[in-house]
Amino acid sequence: MELTKKPTPKSILIFGAAGHIGQPLAEYVTCEGPDIPTSACRQKHRKAENTAEQVSRGRVLAADHEYLSSFAAAVKGVEGVFVISSSGMSESVAMTNLTTVLKQDGSAV
Repeated sequence: MELTKKPTPKSILIFGAAGHIGQPLAEYVTCEGPDIPTSACRQKHRKAENTAEQVSRGRVLAADHEYLSSFAAAVKGVEGVFVISSSGMSESVAMTNLTTVLKQDGSAV
């Protein structure tokens, strides 16, 4: 079996960076890849301060998974995306909208 290795993304967006999986990932990426711009995306109704603490050298964005325009602004130019959904999120709507805007933007590797 041949394994395919994708290139290292030049920018990373983490959805769910305030949680017990996304937070350590955000910390790891900003520590081990200091030259890779890292953004954390939180739900609009959550407080930015909680997320900002995890991405010390990155930016914190707010997006509403129910609106394409909100996701489109968050993914613009991003090559790598990590998603972990929070409880209560409508995953089918969120992932449909996310994949739609990622395809439209065309920057993800």
